Amino acid sequence: MAATENQLSKSAKIFLGVLFALAAIAIVPSLAHLSMDTEGWLVFAIFGSAAAAAQLFPVHTLKNNAFTPAIVFMLPAVFLLPPELIALMPIVMHLPEWLRVRYPWFMQTFNIANHTVNLFAAWLVANLILDNAPGPEEQVWAMAGIAATLVYVLLNHTIVAVMLRLARGMRLKETGLLSFQSLSNEMVVGLLGFALVSFWHTNPWLLPIGIAPMLLIH
Repeated sequence: MAATENQLSKSAKIFLGVLFALAAIAIVPSLAHLSMDTEGWLVFAIFGSAAAAAQLFPVHTLKNNAFTPAIVFMLPAVFLLPPELIALMPIVMHLPEWLRVRYPWFMQTFNIANHTVNLFAAWLVANLILDNAPGPEEQVWAMAGIAATLVYVLLNHTIVAVMLRLARGMRLKETGLLSFQSLSNEMVVGLLGFALVSFWHTNPWLLPIGIAPMLLIH
């Protein structure tokens, strides 16, 4: 996006407003049920902290975009956390980055709203499949993981590409965000995040082994 709020086009501001409204629709009802008795605080602390740390080490691409491995810690929230804590994940993920880099408020508002919409869309799709898809439990579980990751990645890249188009005038092809390479790279990382969910259920001590490939990828 542009460097200052005044440089945002009217259409970019409208798009940002719509995205923020969608995120608020998901966040406000969820946080209304949040309390210290909510199950999942430990999981939230582990994966939220990891996502925040990963967000501090972006990889910048040639097209002036940035990629972070935070998705590998965000995807588990879809399967391990209730909506009350899912709503906090994007905020926790971006807050340390905001304090460190001092991006303009509207840029981080966009980032937080974007990932909120992505997470809740993935959560909705995953639960629809888990509750309604026929077949063996293991097969349905795998379908839910793949579908949630696909929704998260496609929605994230599409929203960012549209905002770059509206805010910077970049064509969708020019951003490279919807290219096979860009989508497949993040899809693989997202699926690794889904694998961490299985590790968490079977043997949490395997989590460091699952995370280790991220160092090489980064």
